[in-house]
Amino acid sequence: RPRPRMFKNLIGRNHPEFSTGGQQDAMEFYQHLLDQIFKAERVGSSRWNEDPGLTSDLFKLELEERLEDTQSKQVQYRKRSDNVLPIFITTDAAVNKEVFEEYEMRKLKRAKKLETGATEDQEELEPVQLQVPFEACLKHFFREREIADFTSPVTKEKGTALTSLRISRFPKYLVVQMMRFQFAEDWTPVKLDVLVETPERLELEQYRGAGIQEGELALPETAASAPQAIVPDGAIVVQLTEMGFSENGAKRAAVATKNAGTEEGMNWLLEHVNDVDFNNPMVEQATLEATFKQAINQEHVSNLEAMGFTAMQAEAALGATDGNIERAADWLFSHMDNLDQAIAELKNSDQQAEEQSAEEHANGLLDGKGSYELVGLISHIGKHTQVGHYVAHVKKSGKWILYNDDHVAVTRSPPRDLGYLYMYRRVD
Repeated sequence: RPRPRMFKNLIGRNHPEFSTGGQQDAMEFYQHLLDQIFKAERVGSSRWNEDPGLTSDLFKLELEERLEDTQSKQVQYRKRSDNVLPIFITTDAAVNKEVFEEYEMRKLKRAKKLETGATEDQEELEPVQLQVPFEACLKHFFREREIADFTSPVTKEKGTALTSLRISRFPKYLVVQMMRFQFAEDWTPVKLDVLVETPERLELEQYRGAGIQEGELALPETAASAPQAIVPDGAIVVQLTEMGFSENGAKRAAVATKNAGTEEGMNWLLEHVNDVDFNNPMVEQATLEATFKQAINQEHVSNLEAMGFTAMQAEAALGATDGNIERAADWLFSHMDNLDQAIAELKNSDQQAEEQSAEEHANGLLDGKGSYELVGLISHIGKHTQVGHYVAHVKKSGKWILYNDDHVAVTRSPPRDLGYLYMYRRVD
C-alpha cells in the first residue's frame, strides 16, 4: 500500500503545482485525480471485454439552471454537469451573531490595553466562532436570484431576469465543497473561521429539477444560422459576484471558461484580476472563436514564441494551464522530448471530453434518489489558505477513522462543523 506522500507524488507528477512541495488546494487535487483516472481509463478501454463505465461518472451530478425573463415571463432551462456541489457560507445566517460581536469587541479592547502596556487584570477570553446552520447555506445556494441588465430575447429591451439552480441527476457519490474563504480588498483569499455542522444524512430530493413545467412558455431558441455565441451562465456569474468579484469580471470568467463551473471561473479570475479590461463590459455578441482568442492572452503567446515555440504549441500549452504563462512554459519544457505527441494527446483528450459530454446528455448520467449518507470529509488545519495541513476522516464499518499522513486512528467525533470537502454516498 503506497504511503500518502508517494501517492501524491505519483498523481502530481509533471503537474506544475502538485509536483512541488508547496501548499495546494484539496479541491483542485481531487479534480486533478479524477482527470488522471479518466485519461487512464480512456487509454485502457480497448482492453476491456465489456465497458464497466468511467470512475468519474460516479461523481458527476447534473445541475439545471432555470432562467425567467421577467418582461415576457418566458423561461429557459439549461443543464451542465459538475463533480462538486459548491456551497457558500452565509455568515448573515449565523445563530450567534450577538455573542460573536460582543467577543470581537472585548478582544479589540483587550488589544488596545496591551498596546498601552497594561498587563494587569487581563481576562482570558474564550474564543467564539460564528455558527451557521448548514440548511441556511443550502437554501442560499438554491435560492432564486435576480440578474440585472438582462436583454430580453422577446422584447429586445433591457430589464431583469430571475435564475435558480436545481439538481436534475444525483450521482452515486456527491462531493460537497464548503467555500471556507472570502476575498480581501487586494483579492487575496482569507479563510473563514466559521462553524457549519453538516448532517450525517443529507436529503436533497426537494431540490430536484424536472425541466419545463406545465403552463410555462419557453424562451425562443437562437436561430441555427446565427453565429454560435457563449452566453455567461447567470448562476455562475451570481456565485462569483457573491465572492466579491465585479459582475463584468464574473461574466468574462464564465465566458473564458465556457461556463465550466464556479471553481474554474474563480481560478480564471484570480489569474486575470490585474488585466486592464477586467472590469470592462463585454461585447455581447462575441463568437466562440473570438472568445477563445480573448481567453488565450496573445501577449503570452508571443512571449512563448520568443522562446522558440510555435504559436500552435504556445496556445495548446496555455489552454492546458488555464492561461498561466509560467505554468505553460513549464509544461512545454517538461514535454520537450515528445512535444508534438503531447499536444496531440491534449487535442484528443478535449475531443473525447466533448464526445463524452454529448454521450452523457444522450444516454443520461447516473441517477438515483437524492438521499445521501456522509462517508468522509477533509478538513484544513491552519489560519490561512496558503499554509496549513489537511487531514481526512473516513467512515468504515460504522467507525470514523482519522487519516493524518501516516498516522491512522479511530476517532469518536469527526469535525463535521469544520470540514472543507465532504463526500456523501447515495442511499439506494
